[in-house]
Order: sequence, then structure tokens, then C-alpha cells
Amino acid sequence: MDYLEKMPCTSILVRILRAPVAPNGSVLSAKTVPSNQWAEKGIVVPAPKYDSGLYNTSLCPVTDVELELFPARADRVEMPLKDTAE
Repeated sequence: MDYLEKMPCTSILVRILRAPVAPNGSVLSAKTVPSNQWAEKGIVVPAPKYDSGLYNTSLCPVTDVELELFPARADRVEMPLKDTAE
């Protein structure tokens, strides 16, 4: 993926998990399981914490431009996405 232009200070994490299956063999989904059971049934699986050591960031080296941008990003006030879009 070196041929794609990179956006500074960003990365994307894609997790691919096997779909949970009911005892009868049918695939469970958010449409078939009540929302209060999603975690229990494996419909929603929280991402591992970043500091768990499970993420391979070897393809995302920090660039000089990003090193310059990080302090400004850290000082930025977080706004709701709705306000940012407006």
C-alpha cells in the first residue's frame, strides 16, 4: 500500500471477526439479537486497548510532518462531530 497517499496523523484499524452462530447454526446479528445481549452473544466485540501490544504499527511509521503536527493536535479542543461538520 505504499503507492497510496497517506493522510498525516491518521490510520485505520480493520478488524475481521468470525460471525457468532446460534446453537441451531444460524448466524446471529444485530437484527436477530436484542441490543442488551450483543456483547454476551458476540455481536459487538470491543477493540483491544492500544497498549495491549496486539497492534502491528510497523507499516505506519511516524513522519517528520506528523511529529510537527502532534503538539497542535494534542492542544486542540475536542468538538462534537455535528459542530465540526457545521
